[in-house]
Amino acid sequence: MRRLIISILALLSVATLSAQGGDERFRLQVQADLGTIFLDGAGGPTVTLGVGVRMFDHLYVGAETGFDTMIKRYKLGALQYSRFEGYVPLGVNLKGYLFKDRDWSPYLNCSLGGFFGFYKEHWFDGFRSQVGLGVDIRQFNVNIGYHVLVHDITQHFGYVKLGYRF
Repeated sequence: MRRLIISILALLSVATLSAQGGDERFRLQVQADLGTIFLDGAGGPTVTLGVGVRMFDHLYVGAETGFDTMIKRYKLGALQYSRFEGYVPLGVNLKGYLFKDRDWSPYLNCSLGGFFGFYKEHWFDGFRSQVGLGVDIRQFNVNIGYHVLVHDITQHFGYVKLGYRF
């Protein structure tokens, strides 16, 4: 996990320097998303912040972090209870855009990395990935897709996110 953090920080430094160099093919892109992850009997809000570089109008490479939550509902006989889990994702985000110089552009989204989580007093970490489709409409975006967490078990979720690009 330490190598992942160092790699992401190095990528972010190179992206920032490239975007500030004045080359119009490379420009800094910051994005904030609000959304939800969901599955049968569970779900929760998610907040994501990504910083990276947009290259040649068709490719975005950046680092992302945020806070994701999962509220699971359990039923044991007549008893019902909920359990809260939260985690901080940290990873690399790639987006491939179809169009350039338009008010809207569909894209393919892929995020790979890890997460640091907590539940009660026990910290855990593992692998996290997201694959989805989205569309940028001017400064706003909508993104839907598939979310996977791997720790002791593999958990599969759907997600929907709405965002703003700075």
